[in-house]
Amino acid sequence: MRDDYALRAFRAIAEHGSFTGAAAALDVTASALSQTLRQLESELGTRLLHRTTRRVGLTEAS
Repeated sequence: MRDDYALRAFRAIAEHGSFTGAAAALDVTASALSQTLRQLESELGTRLLHRTTRRVGLTEAS
């Protein structure tokens, strides 16, 4: 169920480099944003972002 919101959420996370910054920009909680991204990754069958405790970055294209 890829929808516009999930893709906007992914783009915001990638642009801000953090769930916190993206969540503030989209006016949602970081937790809700994280769940949206997990669902999108599950639907696509691939990991879109590499997450650490300090930053978020795009994964390599395969």
